[in-house]
Amino acid sequence: MGSGTQEFADESYELGIVRGALQRYPELTELVGETVFSPESHASANEQQTFGATLFPDAAPDQLIEFDRTALSLVLLDEVFNGDYDKFTESQAGPNKLPKELFDNIGDFYRTNFDTPEKRDLLEYYIVINDIGKSQKRLAQLEEQGIEVADHDEALTELLKLGTLPTMDTLSEQDRRSLENVLTYGVNVGQLMQGESVDYDFRDLNNLSEFERNLMLGEAIIDIAGVAGATNQRGSVVLNRPTAENFLLAAGAIQRQGGSPEMYDDFLSSKAELLDIAETDHDTRRAITRVCLMARLNTPSDVAVVENYFAQTSGQNDSFIAEMCETGYGDKPAILPYYSPAVISNALGFYKKAGVGNPLEATLAKVIPFLQRSIDETRAIHADQHGNGVLTLQLRDAALATAANPDELDNVVIK
Repeated sequence: MGSGTQEFADESYELGIVRGALQRYPELTELVGETVFSPESHASANEQQTFGATLFPDAAPDQLIEFDRTALSLVLLDEVFNGDYDKFTESQAGPNKLPKELFDNIGDFYRTNFDTPEKRDLLEYYIVINDIGKSQKRLAQLEEQGIEVADHDEALTELLKLGTLPTMDTLSEQDRRSLENVLTYGVNVGQLMQGESVDYDFRDLNNLSEFERNLMLGEAIIDIAGVAGATNQRGSVVLNRPTAENFLLAAGAIQRQGGSPEMYDDFLSSKAELLDIAETDHDTRRAITRVCLMARLNTPSDVAVVENYFAQTSGQNDSFIAEMCETGYGDKPAILPYYSPAVISNALGFYKKAGVGNPLEATLAKVIPFLQRSIDETRAIHADQHGNGVLTLQLRDAALATAANPDELDNVVIK
């Protein structure tokens, strides 16, 4: 999209996609207003009139963040179906630009698995409601019912149980059941792709049909593609070569392993090979791989910085490394460091803007000890909790603080 209000008149096709979605799915308007938006900074190369600003001119920019991200995802989905590579990659350049071959592979995935209007409609609806659980209005509705949730995925599941999403009543029984199954048994594919998940998360994948797994994957990758939509709506900034590779690795691991305890390690091992990580110790190698995923690092030089950091701090980050390998099966639950990629990304962005000599080294030196402290404190708080499971370590406030100044991590209190 071009900057300025007038240019949207010339780009009516994209805006028409968003208008059409608003007419078909009234829930989309609930992403306008007070939402618990994802706390990751995405810089905009230039100012531009977004879909949200055009359609809701009275809303403040912060009230449009989740709407604009979702709106862009819907536009990008159309570009993928239509094979519009140039539009999709308009804001990408350099060695990490999404190759045409990978774009075509992703397009084939969508055209093969969502080959009827009904299947595509269900996919679009899932994209629309995926972040409804971030709406303050909806969260208040759950609180009134005495329902506590850990994240927006859980909030959406509970909202479906309450039967308060109007479009759900228009779905066929089969489509409704498929969506409910994905929300009940599916996983956060974005967390998988960025090394945020734990092994226990994937235990229920075998309860999903092949179509339901593809629905889960299809929503996830296009949601990720639109994540910078609040600041840049000229194609996808985020779904570049490394992100596409991670998606295909994740999809492959899920197809091979399903819900087996080995699925996550399969994915991480494949990523470690792709990154050519030299470390041979399984636990350290796995921790390095997860940090590279969280930080979205893919160049040999960046991977070497991470490997050197762990080599030089040997013995200082043992509990962090151990937690990166905790599966959630056995005597204690695994800790999921929710929003840890945002903490790392925001710190890296801060140090780059500050002109620090090696921003990545500075980020690792600040963030890894913080994550280790957070993990240790979480373990202490839940010392009496045993058995299979997952503990969510909520780091949203830490991510917001890091965007202002990573030194603020020293003052973050883990609850």
